[in-house]
Amino acid sequence: MIRAFIAIPLAKKAKEKVSTIIETLAPLSNNIKWANDSQMHITVKFLGNIDDDTINRTKRAMDTLKVLPVFKIELFGIGGFPSISNPRVLWIGITRPGHFNSILEQLAFHLQDINYEKRAFAAHLTIGRVNGIIDKQVLAKAKELCDSKIIANSIADRVILFRSTLKPAGAIHTQLYAVNLYREAL
Repeated sequence: MIRAFIAIPLAKKAKEKVSTIIETLAPLSNNIKWANDSQMHITVKFLGNIDDDTINRTKRAMDTLKVLPVFKIELFGIGGFPSISNPRVLWIGITRPGHFNSILEQLAFHLQDINYEKRAFAAHLTIGRVNGIIDKQVLAKAKELCDSKIIANSIADRVILFRSTLKPAGAIHTQLYAVNLYREAL
């Protein structure tokens, strides 16, 4: 059994812009575990602990995405789970173009019996995990930097199945499988 999820990676320039925001916020609080470049992705479906048969079925489901076109994602705004006023997780939102929704629908159809996550899906990029109570100064600065603003653009050109290994220093994500989305010839 492995802990796994399906995600869309971010383009390098988008990661750099998000890293700049994190570098500005990090000195303001020592009780937030900030995301690093290797953890920046947009989770499409968290699978939980799955066996080899489910991994193979997930790969086949992902293969159905190859006909979907490459599309643009906008990183927009700031939020938190369960709320921005008292977050356990700080995140940057994303726009949900039709092609993103098509990925969700395809995977939901092919993997409908894998429902690890009970909450409604909310497209986001996790930037930090709060341990304790968040300092209001961090929230104020995060809102100043991100609230109601386009932070970065990224291209969704691949969908990746990741293994997630939890370590005391943070999760390590290892790519198990990837499919490229359809890129029209110029």
